[in-house]
Amino acid sequence: MGIRDGVRVHRPAEGPTFRISAHHRNGGTCCPARPQSATREARTVVLGTYRYDWSRSGGWPRHSRGRPSGVASVGSAGRAFSVNDRQEVEAQLPRLSGGDYRITSSKTVAYNCFAWAAKDTTRVWSPVMLGSGVYWPPGIPALPSLSGVIDAYTICGFEVCGSPDQEDGYEKIAIFTTAQGDPRHAARQLPNGAWTSKLGDHVDIEHDQLDLVGGPFFGEPAVYMRREASEEDT
Repeated sequence: MGIRDGVRVHRPAEGPTFRISAHHRNGGTCCPARPQSATREARTVVLGTYRYDWSRSGGWPRHSRGRPSGVASVGSAGRAFSVNDRQEVEAQLPRLSGGDYRITSSKTVAYNCFAWAAKDTTRVWSPVMLGSGVYWPPGIPALPSLSGVIDAYTICGFEVCGSPDQEDGYEKIAIFTTAQGDPRHAARQLPNGAWTSKLGDHVDIEHDQLDLVGGPFFGEPAVYMRREASEEDT
């Protein structure tokens, strides 16, 4: 455990660190869309066509915006996911191969893990990108830092708390960091006590144990936040 950016961080053990693309590591519908400003420097993506680049972080496939061919649409009853989906997920997150998890969506680049933790499936949350479908809460410095991610969720009503344990009347999220304290992933607790994660430009999963998605790829759970649950979350 240590202090970073003024926040008490549950420090994971040292381990190898893979580079994760800024598209994913920096990430709801809790805040209004931010106008696209021409004053932000040339960190622009081609509107509607940007891709997540995992080529430097383990080789996850890259998908253009939109539903990949051959994948059942989200929400279709009784949809089946291929063996390849599970193999791709487990190749990057090996703890899942021995754990209890369920794939709950098709592959999509419409949103990332930081958006998914805030219940936003309409856009990517990122402080270092600009373009159609990319968002960062107004007033939060455009820096890929742990404090920035915490501030982004604070705008949505979350506050830092001491543990991931389920609490009556609250919903929780967990922010994963590397050993160096860089944010790499966020997961959201479900009403049943399990967790849900968006895995880059891949699928969403429900996992019974929070740290099943931990490891060198996403880091480990380091900061926990909570907010009062809405009626639909109880």
